[in-house]
Amino acid sequence: MFLKTQNSGRFPSADEFLPALIFVVLRANPRELKRNVAFILEYRNPTKLVPEPGYFFTRLVSSVAFLEEIDCSQLTISAEDFDDGLRRSKESLRLSGVHRETVVTSNEIKNNTKEVANNTVIALQKERQKQMPLFHVSRSWHKNEDTASMRLPTVLDVRANR
Repeated sequence: MFLKTQNSGRFPSADEFLPALIFVVLRANPRELKRNVAFILEYRNPTKLVPEPGYFFTRLVSSVAFLEEIDCSQLTISAEDFDDGLRRSKESLRLSGVHRETVVTSNEIKNNTKEVANNTVIALQKERQKQMPLFHVSRSWHKNEDTASMRLPTVLDVRANR
């Protein structure tokens, strides 16, 4: 309803809705979101994910994928601002006593090639792969073997595993 009031009484378009949903998912940081999305992909009757429910579910999956893939090189802020904001966010969560299962780490830029290194995330992904077989996706679908276990399966992956 907030977006409707901001748009002169009309419902927002997809171009306005997706960024708002990404922001809401980011701020809410729901527990087990990826596991729930994977569960819906696996077990929901495909005929029930058409018209409106399918649209909103697709937007949710898109939001999760965007948040998984974003790093400082894709934003219009400097790497230092990104790292500083990430550090402040982690500190405020720590001070408020909030504990989340996911660990967000800072992306570091190496040399002039701007290679993104994220060893903490890779270690977390390997650990979570052991704990969550639900996310095991065939590694042949992904170039980077270390991140394959944390990506949401595509519809083709789900159907191939049935």
